[in-house]
Amino acid sequence: MNNKTKTTLILALLLTITAATQIISVEAQTPIITVNPSPPRINADGEIHQITIELKTANDQPYIAPRDTPIHITSSNLNLGTIDEFTTVKEGESYAKAAFTTKKTSGITLITASSPGYTTGSEYLQVHTTNINARLNVHTSPSSQPAVVGEKGKIVVQIVDNIQNPITATEDVQVTLTSSNHRICTVEQELVIPSGENYATAEFTVIGSNPGEVVISAQAQGYVPGNDIVTTYNITESREKVTLYFSPDILLPDQETHEAITIQLQNKDGKPVPATTTTTIYLSSSNTNIATVENPVTINTGEYKTTATLNTYTMNGETIISASSSDLLSDSKPITVEGQQPSILELYIYPNVLIADGTRNEIITVQLQDDNGNPVTAKTDTQIRLTSTNPNIGTVPGSLTIPLGKSYTTAPLNSTTTPGQINILASMMGATPSEKSLQTITKKFNMSLETPNIISINQTFTISVQLDSHGLPVEGADIEWTALGGVIQSEESKTDENGVASAQIVQKYETLRLKSVASKTGFESEEVQKNIQIAQEVDSDELTVTVLGREILVFHILIALATVIALVLGAYVYLKYRASKEEEPEDLEIF
Repeated sequence: MNNKTKTTLILALLLTITAATQIISVEAQTPIITVNPSPPRINADGEIHQITIELKTANDQPYIAPRDTPIHITSSNLNLGTIDEFTTVKEGESYAKAAFTTKKTSGITLITASSPGYTTGSEYLQVHTTNINARLNVHTSPSSQPAVVGEKGKIVVQIVDNIQNPITATEDVQVTLTSSNHRICTVEQELVIPSGENYATAEFTVIGSNPGEVVISAQAQGYVPGNDIVTTYNITESREKVTLYFSPDILLPDQETHEAITIQLQNKDGKPVPATTTTTIYLSSSNTNIATVENPVTINTGEYKTTATLNTYTMNGETIISASSSDLLSDSKPITVEGQQPSILELYIYPNVLIADGTRNEIITVQLQDDNGNPVTAKTDTQIRLTSTNPNIGTVPGSLTIPLGKSYTTAPLNSTTTPGQINILASMMGATPSEKSLQTITKKFNMSLETPNIISINQTFTISVQLDSHGLPVEGADIEWTALGGVIQSEESKTDENGVASAQIVQKYETLRLKSVASKTGFESEEVQKNIQIAQEVDSDELTVTVLGREILVFHILIALATVIALVLGAYVYLKYRASKEEEPEDLEIF
């Protein structure tokens, strides 16, 4: 391989490396889109939920949109819900919101956001429902009734999942009740389980004096139906024992009072009998951390039963309820407390880096969750307390409310013009609080001014400024030009997509001072100045030519040319002399 080939290969290799480096550099500087579902787990409730679409630089700083930027959004699983096909990040802002409307099915979908000139972003969103294979449990209390016209009992219709855990209704559930034998007892035909509740209560009434058995059924759209049996008896014997009934027999740990216990007097065969005197019933709970019970209660003379209330707390588990009375056999049965309980208060902040520009930003989401991170709907309007560690950087509302039937709510953060980092704390009674950090920053320009080094009086020339931030060109910045000692002939008032703006200047005086000031929403203003050396004009009749923008005397060019010719001739003569010497024969050596 000759020297020329080697040189060519080296040059090609260098050009390839340079090009590859430029490509890598360009890719690294491309702004990116991030997708932030907030919260990332939502209920399949048919409601609208917000997703944050954010523009960022490669080093995770907010990227200010140079113009209104449309973002195209898709969802991979349309069975879960629909999302806005487009949202727009406004000029001067770094994020926008998109609406996702859930359906009634659960699963996971991938939300993807894209826009020309940006790296595409995506994130998973989980749609959660506790109503998978939901069914209606029917509890009649007491299920043994005297065949006495007008005697009443209680019907509780409860929503449970496929493993019998109680769940709350995500919307009002219309329940239809029926009795299989209207000659024995009748029921209230319509019942509503309100949104956010687990069960509802109705009555049945005995209308026949003949004993018998009747099936009480409940059904609703979207739920597996349920039923329970009521049996009526003729009364022939005296009381012998007390019997406990629970309706329902599984309760949520919702810190509520439930009229879930019925105590009935029965004979030895389990048939209801009336109290011959006022009877006091004493009740107890084996685990008061799970539930406590009303104590005592009274069955009045001539009555068959009474009811008692039970208070649940925040713990899941089982407790034994016991009922006793003088001269009667006692009864004990377990009751279970199980279900979703808001044990965690989760805080989401997207975006978590903001421009310190004194604006209001709806970026805070607070959600009720269980121990597994699943969303829990609020049983009542739930008050949440928010605090900011440094109000000089950003402020938040002191309190906010998660509405009944919802699992989360949102709140604004009002930034100031002071940059820094703060922590936001969300807290409430009975749940683990959550704390997240937030940073506000001021964006700065890197600004350079390109000018000729030397100009002449009355010369027209071009100057340009270039702006970038975090390695990305800043488009749409306002540029203000000043030329002391010159006249601005034309100017560009905004930077282009490369972050460049130019102006044409005519120099009029010996001293020329140029200044350019750049400003843009979300950035600190920046300015750059430069003084330019003025070339002194020399009067001369000698011929000149312009080479690379500079005037050079023809005489000087001729002198340089003559010098080059002389050097070449000298080199030629020397090489010829050396060659002739090498051709002469060597002197013979005489011995």
